[in-house]
Amino acid sequence: MLTINLPKKLESLLSELALKTHKSESYYIRLAIESFLEDQKDYLVASQRLEEMEAEEDDGIPFEEVVRKYKLDD
Repeated sequence: MLTINLPKKLESLLSELALKTHKSESYYIRLAIESFLEDQKDYLVASQRLEEMEAEEDDGIPFEEVVRKYKLDD
């Protein structure tokens, strides 16, 4: 169990949302934390891959090749 202190404005917005949607404040806090953690995980993977590419002097795949390969120009 965690206890957090939110700025009054944020707490008010959260309470209003919870009231209007009939969901708990905890529900929205949990969603926000899950989303943040997923974003951070994605960022770390991308950052690590970029470092590996730079170390290997790998230029990756040109955008035009990706568009052509996956037929994204339709």
